[in-house]
Amino acid sequence: MHKADTAKIAKLFRSLFESRFNGVTVSDVRVERDMDADDEEILRVTVIFDADRDSLSPDETRGLIRTIRPKLASIGEEAFPILSFVKTSEAGGLGAAA
Repeated sequence: MHKADTAKIAKLFRSLFESRFNGVTVSDVRVERDMDADDEEILRVTVIFDADRDSLSPDETRGLIRTIRPKLASIGEEAFPILSFVKTSEAGGLGAAA
């Protein structure tokens, strides 16, 4: 399986989120490689954000995977992304970025 640099992947996700979410500031994007239950490689992507509201709406997050998969493929990444969204105020337990 092809693997792109996780910093490059994080930059790609940051760019997408900043252009897609109105009124949301992305403070960090963390990407960790992992394996799923079927031993397939996945990317655990955690987006840490600030916003005036408590959460992102389903309308904003709908279709993100379909949007990001071709962009990942264009940089040589084949792993499936699993997305999590965490407000900065709730991210204290996540530890420092790698």
